[in-house]
Amino acid sequence: MTLRFSRNIAVLLLMLTISSAALAQGRAVLDDARLQQLGLQKTWSTQLPIGAQGAKLSSLSQAISPDDMQTIFEVVYQGRSTMFSSRDLNPFGKPLGDEGAKAKADQFIARLDQTKEKPELIEHHVPQVLFLAQSTSGVLTALDGQTGRKLWSQLPGQPFYPSQKASADAKYVATVNGLTLYVLHRENGELYWKRNLSSAPTTGAVIGEGHIYAPLMNGIVEIFDLNDATKPVGRFQSYGQIFANPTITEATVMWPTNRGFVYAGNSFDDKFRYRIEATGEVIASTTHLAPSLNFFATTSGYVYCIYQRDGRIEWRRSFGEPIIDSVPAIDKTAFIILQRGGMHAVDAYTGEEKWYVPGVRQFLSASSEYIYVLDNNQRLLKLELATGALMGQLSVREFNYFYSNLETDRIILGTLSGVLYVLQETGKEFPAVHIPMKTGEEEAAQPEDEEKKPEKPMEETTKPADSDPFGGGADPFGGGNPFGGGAGGNNDSNDAGGSDPFGGGGSNPFGGAMDNPFGN
Repeated sequence: MTLRFSRNIAVLLLMLTISSAALAQGRAVLDDARLQQLGLQKTWSTQLPIGAQGAKLSSLSQAISPDDMQTIFEVVYQGRSTMFSSRDLNPFGKPLGDEGAKAKADQFIARLDQTKEKPELIEHHVPQVLFLAQSTSGVLTALDGQTGRKLWSQLPGQPFYPSQKASADAKYVATVNGLTLYVLHRENGELYWKRNLSSAPTTGAVIGEGHIYAPLMNGIVEIFDLNDATKPVGRFQSYGQIFANPTITEATVMWPTNRGFVYAGNSFDDKFRYRIEATGEVIASTTHLAPSLNFFATTSGYVYCIYQRDGRIEWRRSFGEPIIDSVPAIDKTAFIILQRGGMHAVDAYTGEEKWYVPGVRQFLSASSEYIYVLDNNQRLLKLELATGALMGQLSVREFNYFYSNLETDRIILGTLSGVLYVLQETGKEFPAVHIPMKTGEEEAAQPEDEEKKPEKPMEETTKPADSDPFGGGADPFGGGNPFGGGAGGNNDSNDAGGSDPFGGGGSNPFGGAMDNPFGN
């Protein structure tokens, strides 16, 4: 009897272990009651098609297009909302447009009994949002960011070849599989063109204004013409290796290297702008606060705020601990997360401290009143944006994938097995967009003296932006090889001994004879 009881207990424990593992791997559930405690509700959830058994979600990106805005007129009357969209169709099957949707809303209001209550007309401008989910099996899936509806799934390249984070603009999607850059049509995922890279990629390619920028392991950023793959390849050269995705804005493309340099070039051609030498290694992507500021942090604990046009340092501040994450900047606040846990909120324009919350591990999203973060105990925390006061918390231990959403106020979390949840604050049907919804011409036309400048810079620096990517001079490294080789006669044991820092003697950094060892 005792033996049978022991066996039953063992079986029960085994079943509980298996159930817990299955839950963590793909059956994570957020019920409405749990979300209501934080004033949240589910926008949508889905199971991503990640491909073969054993595949996992490797990256998620969000593309917001200002070129395809939807105008929605919301009529609020007696606690109910009625929507009229510019994308609604008229009797002839054509979109109503802004004027047609407004006319429909006015007609609806005219039929209401306004003696009881005066209806409220609210105009919303909603951009098209696209999610791009990349799996380790190579499957790339596009989702409608508003509804979670799957738009298409494609396998660009070869299964289980290394795939990098995808990028998109209003018309195209760029992704790298193996040593090949693929450009797909955003609408249906069909191939537009493909082209081999000259070296191994380390991060995803990004799309700028008519160009694609692909970072390589040897510190080169190759530049492709988006509309003509046959044109010669341009390039930016940087010192060190690139392990963080470049940040693209309407004016610049910016990337850090593992040698403590941050580089910037034009995001619309192959013209280099400047480089900055930081105090410490920069291993996370830079961030942008429209219209003019960029941020990055170093492993030595420094945060830099720079003017994106010329790299002038607006302020620099030490936080005393290593920082390995990007610096989200929303509205007038920048958020700095320390490697050991804890988050500082500072004035984005001066670097002055606003508040500090211990134990924070990752930034998730921000709305007009609250900020949502993940702490060291795997809890979703709701903090008051103005003071950092804790407003609520929710355990999310069953999830193991969290997206830092710098683009909108939506909270995005899921599992590596492909479960994806998108959450919103209760009653907020339309996402608040944090990135600028204007053209490059409008930004360029803004007078520089009207932009807000810091009143009290936290710290001056003796390392200004350098317009020469290699620091000036005909040969800043004392030889033809920046990694130690060349005419200088360096006897260092790590000397590459030639113009190829990887010793391969060709365009293949791994030293092989093939240009593309992946064969795609």
